[in-house]
Amino acid sequence: VSRTSNLKTVAFCGILRFISVYPGITMELEKKKQVPPPSSLQDRLSELEEQAAQMQIHVHYDLLEAAGLKLKGGICKINGEYHLFVDRRKSTSDKIDILQDHLDHVNPEDIPH
Repeated sequence: VSRTSNLKTVAFCGILRFISVYPGITMELEKKKQVPPPSSLQDRLSELEEQAAQMQIHVHYDLLEAAGLKLKGGICKINGEYHLFVDRRKSTSDKIDILQDHLDHVNPEDIPH
């Protein structure tokens, strides 16, 4: 029996509530709804990603976590290619700031190999 088949989803004020329908059990799990970023922010992020590609920098959006520790991310050189790692949980405006900062201040001598 699937656990999700015993849950009802109720939306209220932008928050999804998953409510158990087992008799006698009242359990709620809250999860924020994902709100898409404004198109202007998404357009700016796309521009920066294109700029990075032109500079031969590969941008990766990953879950940056290891052994329960959140990792900061950053730029490195792997097999002669530059890679910029950004936590995918960051907001679009934070992603823009991170990309802009790394693209404005990229110095090949400072990038770890």
